[in-house]
Amino acid sequence: MWLTIHRGAEQIGGSCLEIEHESKRLIIDLGLPLDSGLNDTPLPAVKGLVDYTPDLLGLVISHSHLDHYGLAAKISPQVPIFIGEGIQ
Repeated sequence: MWLTIHRGAEQIGGSCLEIEHESKRLIIDLGLPLDSGLNDTPLPAVKGLVDYTPDLLGLVISHSHLDHYGLAAKISPQVPIFIGEGIQ
């Protein structure tokens, strides 16, 4: 199993983690950095977010703060998004 921190380790907000196991991947959060705007923030360089690939199983949103889901609108509509019912 591999864990890649794409964003959030050296800044507050903008969380994006990738977990890979047996050639399948999950993204945990796709946040908007607190010091950025939606239009001027590119997606992290994660294979499959823009040009969907079936090895990307989906995006899991940990909770409903913009610094955890703020860039989700920019990804391919083919990428499944998972979020719990109780998250508001």
